Amino acid sequence: MFGIDSGLLGRELGRPVINLGVNAGVLAPFIIEYARQALRPGDWVILPLEYPLYHDEKMINRQFIDFYTTHPLPISEIGWQRWLRLIWQLPLERVLEGYRGLPPGFSVAGLYGPQNLDQRGDQINSEAAHQTEAMGEAVRQSTPEQYGARALQGGASWARWRIFAQKIESIGGCAIFAPPAMLYRPSYRNDAIERNYYEMLSETARSNGLAYAGQPLDFMYDESAFFDTNFHLTAESRSKHTQRLATLLKPAIASRCK
Repeated sequence: MFGIDSGLLGRELGRPVINLGVNAGVLAPFIIEYARQALRPGDWVILPLEYPLYHDEKMINRQFIDFYTTHPLPISEIGWQRWLRLIWQLPLERVLEGYRGLPPGFSVAGLYGPQNLDQRGDQINSEAAHQTEAMGEAVRQSTPEQYGARALQGGASWARWRIFAQKIESIGGCAIFAPPAMLYRPSYRNDAIERNYYEMLSETARSNGLAYAGQPLDFMYDESAFFDTNFHLTAESRSKHTQRLATLLKPAIASRCK
């Protein structure tokens, strides 16, 4: 939602674009299921996935648990091992919240509510002028990620994304994976494990049957580009990033999408 200017991307690609971005914390099974419901024959699907989503088969977190309680998926979709961990870690408090339901007059407040999305699904009110000191400090204090080290621990989701891409292709569409915008830290080049991860990701994706365009390190930016997290761009930087992404995508689309 913070990373793509859908109107600009649509003008560059010559097709209407909607932004189906959701919280990456709900993890791959729910993101894929959500996208499946929106798919139509002939759709081009661009997937600038945050890097943990390529290695989340063993992951479970509060967002995933919360989402499961209201949007349950078959065990076959999330995997037996993760389902058992989910049931074990499901807080009694969350179960009781489900029985109580939402209080009268409830509405989502704050930056991440639907009131801050436009008709295409892009984030609004994320211009640099709207950044508070706390938001800027959150960006500056963001610690380097260790996605390369995490990937070595296993839990790869390549097969899950390949099956989804094949589903898209089976209805006459195409799926192209690309780097997301991300805050650059020197360790991503200086640490051998992290550098190898980013430098090899596109090749690894292609070896697992995914059409991956671009190189991750080319789409990392400094702190001034980010709004409140290491993945959320300001509106101004989002436009620049989208323009670069469109330039990257055009030849990939020309070779794969009909």
